[in-house]
Amino acid sequence: DIDLGNRRIRWRAETDKSKRGNWTPLPVAVYNALKQYVPEWKVGDVPVFAAAKDPTQPTPRFTWDTWLRRAKQRAGIRIRGLGYHSEKRAGVRDKRFRALPAQVQEQLAGTSWKTLREVYDDVSLADLEAAQQELEQETGPEKGPIRHLN
Repeated sequence: DIDLGNRRIRWRAETDKSKRGNWTPLPVAVYNALKQYVPEWKVGDVPVFAAAKDPTQPTPRFTWDTWLRRAKQRAGIRIRGLGYHSEKRAGVRDKRFRALPAQVQEQLAGTSWKTLREVYDDVSLADLEAAQQELEQETGPEKGPIRHLN
């Protein structure tokens, strides 16, 4: 549900796979786009992206999956697995997101801290090398990052 007056999104527990209800802030860019492109009469207790056959219901996720697959084909994108979860993984790995408190990360991602770390937090070799260089700059290569952390 979108609460335009308070610029926030309500994620209903009954539509979430882990049955968690949640409110998150509505990003300014999304708010502005909704105000610009969604007619006033469509704002209220109706889905933003209504199903074609029943406008009181949201567009099914399978329809979104089909549309995404077709869009990728038409754009010539041949990257396997490029979709919602890869975008979520990229967002979770963003340093600005990771700097937020764990509870804030959970609420924004709509996922438990454990899931964020076990499923989405895959640290690449490049990230590890950058972290090692940063630690060595702080401690000096002669001490090394491992000794610094112990």
